[in-house]
Amino acid sequence: MSELVVLNLGQGDFNQGFPSVTARLGQPGNLGMQMSGSLPPAPEIPQLYTNWRLLYQLLYRQGRRSPIEVAPSGITNISDGAFGEISQRLETSFNGWLAAAGFHGIESQLRTQLSPSQRVQIIVESDTDQVV
Repeated sequence: MSELVVLNLGQGDFNQGFPSVTARLGQPGNLGMQMSGSLPPAPEIPQLYTNWRLLYQLLYRQGRRSPIEVAPSGITNISDGAFGEISQRLETSFNGWLAAAGFHGIESQLRTQLSPSQRVQIIVESDTDQVV
């Protein structure tokens, strides 16, 4: 049976941080374990994600033969290399954000309670539209 993690970022945003993050762990309908922590500001993540999503759509969803329009974000060069680079930057930034000291307690508890071979469903809740 799979485990369920509900990660609630609470009030906050990427510019100010998320001061009250909670994670609940358990089976669907019985989330008995709760942990709390915080996440620092990470204002670069929304822009990196927007750029990643735009490149993904242009390269992989619309097909390479579709007409390309220059988006307001200013991306004018499109290639697999550019997509790989923005993917790596987003991954590095996101992982660095989750490695913050305020989130360490949640991460440590989850690593203790879950095994790498387990199937885990993660639901992220937030009060901000920035979290897509």
